[in-house]
Amino acid sequence: MNASLFILPADAYVKGRIVSVGDARLEGKFEGEIEIKGDLTLGISAQVEGGIKARNISIGGRVKGWVAAANLLEITSTGQVGGDIVTKDLLIEAGGIFTGACRHW
Repeated sequence: MNASLFILPADAYVKGRIVSVGDARLEGKFEGEIEIKGDLTLGISAQVEGGIKARNISIGGRVKGWVAAANLLEITSTGQVGGDIVTKDLLIEAGGIFTGACRHW
């Protein structure tokens, strides 16, 4: 990860827009748009409704909306994505759920 790290804890709820030049880890609830220049990790307790854009994205929680990963989008065994995705590489672990359309970056 980069030296710059944005963290949203599990007990937080944020509505709006997050923009970061570093990496980010979200564990809480977020509604809106996320744009991360680095890598984004959504922990098991994360719930996002809106749009996500980052270099590499790992989803362990729930996402309802669009997701764009410049390199790798990983949906872990606990991850759920309901919406369209655009990515170069896609990895869905056993148990991960994806409902939507997928396009190559």
